[in-house]
Parts: sequence; structure tokens; C-alpha cells
Amino acid sequence: MVQTIARVASGEPVPPASPVRRDVVFLAWGSIAGRAKEMAEVLGGEARCFFAIGTRHRPAVPVRYLLAAVATGSYLLRRRPKLVIFTNPPVPGALFTYMWSRIIGATFALDSHPGGFGAQGDKVAARLQRWHRFLVRRAAFVMVTDDAWSERVRSWGGTPVVVHEAPGGWDLAAPARHGRLRVLVVGTFSPDEPVADLLEAAGRFPQCDFVLTGEPSRLSPALRHDLPEHVRLAGFMDAERYRQEMSTADAVVTLTTEPTSVMRAAYEAVYARRPLLLSDWPIGREFFRHAIHARNDADSLAEALACLVTDFRRYLGRVERARAEQLDRWRFQRRVLVGLVKAALPSERDDRVDLMGVALNNVTEKEAITKVLSSLDHGDGGRISNLNVDILRQARLDPELRRLIGDAELVLADGMPILWASRIQGTPLLERVPASEMIWSLCHQAACHGVGVVLLGGSPGSAEQAAHVLADRYHELTIESYCPPIGFEHSDTEMAKIHRAIEQAGPGVVFCGFGAPKQERLMAHLGERYPAVWFVACGGTFSMVTGELAKAPRWMRERSLEWVHRLRLEPRRLFRRYIVHDLPFAAHMFASCSLSRMMHRRIRP
Repeated sequence: MVQTIARVASGEPVPPASPVRRDVVFLAWGSIAGRAKEMAEVLGGEARCFFAIGTRHRPAVPVRYLLAAVATGSYLLRRRPKLVIFTNPPVPGALFTYMWSRIIGATFALDSHPGGFGAQGDKVAARLQRWHRFLVRRAAFVMVTDDAWSERVRSWGGTPVVVHEAPGGWDLAAPARHGRLRVLVVGTFSPDEPVADLLEAAGRFPQCDFVLTGEPSRLSPALRHDLPEHVRLAGFMDAERYRQEMSTADAVVTLTTEPTSVMRAAYEAVYARRPLLLSDWPIGREFFRHAIHARNDADSLAEALACLVTDFRRYLGRVERARAEQLDRWRFQRRVLVGLVKAALPSERDDRVDLMGVALNNVTEKEAITKVLSSLDHGDGGRISNLNVDILRQARLDPELRRLIGDAELVLADGMPILWASRIQGTPLLERVPASEMIWSLCHQAACHGVGVVLLGGSPGSAEQAAHVLADRYHELTIESYCPPIGFEHSDTEMAKIHRAIEQAGPGVVFCGFGAPKQERLMAHLGERYPAVWFVACGGTFSMVTGELAKAPRWMRERSLEWVHRLRLEPRRLFRRYIVHDLPFAAHMFASCSLSRMMHRRIRP
């Protein structure tokens, strides 16, 4: 049986607890969001459920999965958590989420319900257990509902943890029995529910009112036609309506023919102080000692209902003890889960990350600027190289360029593929620090601290225009510009003009916009002569500052599609670079980083 009655539209966020930990997210691909929401609240994270709206006219399953995979990827690329916990089933959703987690460098974990193991009549999941086992071995931990599934996970090489349901918002007052006993039957009309036997048993109690949850279209026409008058089909409820039905119910019934199911509705009933009737399985007797237990046939169910009707007050007197025991069990499970989550999250970061033979500094933009200003206060300068896929490709082919980048005081990730590669490799960089954005923040801080700036290079006129734009933005900024002619590096006269421009301006920071590898060679040359100046490689940034190259729309920037925007603007110049050279190299880079991570795991003690 599906173990909650709460629907969330595709992509609708579930409000997390405050404060939110941006490094933990719970994801689900089903119509069920309650457990993900509650677990996220416990961990201070965020829950997100991707599920097609509606019940009768949803797209076919392959289409739903494809849409959910794209939505999941888009969400994770924007959100960039450190730990992703996926609710399984569906197994294909867990596979897609695992792949996206690898791309962003997040740790992956599973919340595997019995259906994910092929139980509860889930024939699709049963055929996909090979892939479930694959995921279990790669998950930081696997949340399961009982010790039997825990042993299965352990036998597969995974790390299991038994976690039941959190209290959520189910602290309701105990019911004062209505004249006609109101019984809430929680289910979804799934194959593992003895619906026909339950309806036959309920028909023997016309003095009670029964409310059945679940999509009515899933109930057989024969059963719908013969439905007793005192039995009402409530439909598939949203969370608020389900809570209202629970609050007006005198007792709760939830049944399953699956011996290993720990019913979520049973937990909700106990937390809500409602007498409970369950299918008689050992696991139910273990965790719900104070409930009524019945076999899944009409006579046994009728007998159990008769006990509930005639001796309601006795069962009502047990609800506080049942709730206290359940809370104690949950508190213990929560401590274990929190410990596993903390162990799964990276506690420290690498100061430098080696990517295909090139070391990058693992710093934020703010930290990089702080380092520049601090060293200038002490009379020291340095060089900042920015690494994107194209520059890394060139560095792999050109030992001199690789050496020049390696000698720089700061090497920063300019492109998102560099971040993705670091995360796939298992050594995630903190953030992207593009020169096109750093020029603004560094010039702002330079203006605040009285540090002069020179813009050197760029296309004809772009440095001068960019200097005007920056000076208009930051009125206290002292800024100069100089654009040498093509071939300046081969002329002593032109090099002397560059030296003169720098000496006259007396800057603390010089942005060099010549493209790789020319800017790296020039920065190394100038750095030897001006050791108290910071030289920053910035490529075509000046044209972006002036607006000559339009900035990509926000939705493209959020999805790391700036390169598509640039290709559209300059197809002749960039097609060969992006499509012919960089795309194949990026694929090679991702594969190399993935192999590096696997090899590291194999040799790790």
C-alpha cells in the first residue's frame, strides 16, 4: 500500500523547517510527499516532489519519468545540495537522481520503501532489483522500514538504517466518540489492499460511518456499484483535507496483504491519538502493540470492527501509551539518522583541487578578492588565472601554458563544466568565479580601498569603454585603460608602451584581456617586473562590461547555458572552438573524472 495520502503537484516545493540547510534535499517522484517533507524538516533541509498533476489523464509513465528527470536535473543544478536523498520507488527515478548527483558532486542516499524492493505488488521494481542493488552499493546510507529490509541492504553491501515516520503535525486531541462511530479507512485501492473483504465487513455495521481514501477510479466497478450507503469514497486527498478527515475520525483502519509493510497511515493515527485497526502481521504487532490486529478476510475484519464498536473506550485509553512508545522509538531513530547525515556531508574542503593535472584554488569569489586586497596591504601582488574547458584543453596540449597556470597564485573555475567535473571527481569546488562577474566585485572593492585599476587589452576601444562604465558605476574608482595593437608581444616598442602605461597609473590590479595563452604569458612577464601588482586574466570580459556582447538571459545562466548564448551571438568565431574542440574534450574530462573517483574508491583503505 502506498504509505501516505498527500499530493504535491510536479515541482511544487514543500515548505522546509527554518532554518533551512541548503546542503540537504529530499526528492520524490511519486504522488506521495508527506514522508519527504517531514524528514526534511527533521534534518533542516528541503523537500521537493516531482509528480504530474491530475489522476486520470496524466502522461504515460515513460513521459512522466522523462519530464521528472529533466525537472530533477534542472532543480539540482540550480540548488547544488551536498546530500540528495531519493524516495524509492520508482527505481528509474533513483537512477536518474544518482546520475544528476554525480554530475553536481553531491552525496547520494536512498529512502527505500518496501515497494522499492519489489514488494506490495510492485512488479516493475521487482524486475529492476539489479539496479536497486547497484544504487544501494553507491549510496551513503539506505533508509528502510524494518530489520528484514535492513539485512537485504547489508547483504548487498549497503549501509542500512531503520527509520519510521516522524511526528509531523499530528499532535491532535483524542476523539470524543460520535453517536455513529466514524472510521477513516486509509488506502489507495492498491493491489496489496484487501478492499473487497473490508467492504463486506463494513457492510455489517450500518450503525457506523466509513470514509475510504484513494482514487475511486481504481476501485472495481462491481464494488463501486454495490457500495453500502454508510460507506463514502473521499477520493485522493491533499494534505490539508486528509488532516481534516483524520481530525474528525474516531478510529483509523489501514490494511495490507504485504507482511513487511510498516504503514505510514498507522503511524499518523498513533501520533494523532486515534484507535487503530491493522492487518495482523508480525511487524505490525511489534511496532503497534496497542492496536487491534485482524486477518485480511471479511469475518476477521468484521470481528475486529465489532471489538472497536463495543469496546471503543478501552482502545481509546491506550492511545497515549501508544503515542509515547512511538515517540521514544522515533527519537532514537532520528539520532542515528542525523549521525549518518553528518557523516555523509563533507566536513572539510580541499584548499586545492587537481583537475586533469591542473590545480585550482577552492575559494569563493569573496575569498579570492579578500586575498587580493590583503596581499596588496602587505605590498605583495600575484596572478589570477581563470580556467574554463577551452583553457584546460589548451593546457593539456601545451606544457608551457600548463606551467604558467600552475605558477599563478590563484587559479579559479570560470566555467560550470569545471565545477561539474570537480564534483564528479569527488573533490567539489565551492563555486564558479567567472572573470566577467569578478571584474565588477573587484573594482567595487578597489574603489572602497583606494586601489587603482588598469584595463589592458581587449578588442579596439573596448577597454576604454569598459573603464568608463566601471568609473560611472563606482565613482571613487581610479581606473585607466590601454589597448596595444595586434602583435605587440613581438615589438619592444609596444611592450615599452605597456610598461609606461602601468607605471604612470600605478595600479594595484591589472585586468589582462587577451585570451589564452597570450594573457598568461604577458601576466608572467609583467609579474616579474611589478611584483606588487595583481594581474587578472579576463579574456573577452571588457566587451561584456560594455554590453557589446549581450549577457545571457537569467534562465540560461541558471542552467549553465551561457555557451549556447555566446555561440548564437558569434557562430563563425566560436563554432569550431565550442563544437569541434570543447564538447568532445568536455566529454573526455567528465569520463576521466568519473574514472578517477572510482579508482580512488578502490584503493581507499
